[in-house]
This record gives sequence, structure tokens and C-alpha cells, in this order.
Amino acid sequence: MNVTSGGGGGMNRVAPNPARGELIAEIPGDADYLAQSHIILTDLQGKELIRVRQPESSTILPLAGIRPGIYLLQIVTPAGTSQHKVQVE
Repeated sequence: MNVTSGGGGGMNRVAPNPARGELIAEIPGDADYLAQSHIILTDLQGKELIRVRQPESSTILPLAGIRPGIYLLQIVTPAGTSQHKVQVE
């Protein structure tokens, strides 16, 4: 599991890592905080593959169609941006 600070005074969590089938991003915060947040999955060249606007506190990202490899998951919140390196199997 990757854990990085920066979510509404709490910790953003991304699991499982490595991932198969789906990835779960957890962002602590109230509804107003989450309404100003988004999640972006990109490949290492920066190509955006998934974007979720106004995520839930626990958001499931389906990985169907995503090839095995290393990707970057950004969680953008009012408190800042956390970046997680994710391996997809």
C-alpha cells in the first residue's frame, strides 16, 4: 500500500499495489473537500488514462483495458497533490 499525506489533514491511501483488476483510492475528507478533489491515472509518458472528478472517500478505479506496467496516480485535493507509483499486473 502506498500512503502519502495531504488529504484533509489525513492520509491518502492507494491499494492494492501491485493491482489487478481494480485500484482503490481513499481520500479522507467531508463532502465539500471531496467535491474539490479529483484522481488521475497516467502512464509514465503523462498520457491520462483515467480521471475521476469529485471522488468518494473510497473510490474504486477499474483497470480493465490497462496493460501491465508502472503508472502514476495523482490525488489532487484542496490540501495539495499526492502522487503514487502503481504497478498493474
